[in-house]
Amino acid sequence: GSTTARVLLFGGDRSEWGIGGGIVLLPGQEGEGLSLSLQPSFGQSGANKLQLFQEGGGFSYDPTQELAVGTTPLTARFHAEVAYGFRNGTALLTPYTRLDTTDYSTTYGAGIRYQLDNSLDLDLSASRWNSSSGNNDNRLFLQLRSDL
Repeated sequence: GSTTARVLLFGGDRSEWGIGGGIVLLPGQEGEGLSLSLQPSFGQSGANKLQLFQEGGGFSYDPTQELAVGTTPLTARFHAEVAYGFRNGTALLTPYTRLDTTDYSTTYGAGIRYQLDNSLDLDLSASRWNSSSGNNDNRLFLQLRSDL
C-alpha cells in the first residue's frame, strides 16, 4: 500500500491540494501473472482546474463544470486496474481493464500492453468517458516508447 499527498505551494491566487492512497498487487518478477491496483483520492482544486495527480494516481477536476466565484469544491476520484501478464521469450503481453470515477465522470476501458526486451513498449487502449453533463466520448489511444 501507499499514500500520496500533494499541495500547490506557489500558485498565486490558486489553492489546490489532494491526498490519495493505493493498494497494489504486483505481478511476478518478470511481469507475469495478475496485477491489481485500487487507488482512491480526495482533494480540492482551484478555478484553473489544474490536475495535481496524473491518470491512475488520484485527484482531478472536471473542466466541464463551472465554479462559483470564491469557492473551491472538494472532489473524489477512484482508479482501479486489473491486468495479467503473459511472457513469451523476451516479450511480455499484458491485457488489462480499468475504471476511473470522479464526482463528475466515469471512464471505463480495456487495453493491451506489449513490451519487447525492455526496448519497446506499446500500449493500445479503448475507453468510454461518461460525464454528468452529458458530454460523452469514446477514446482510442496508442502509446509507443522506444529506447534509442
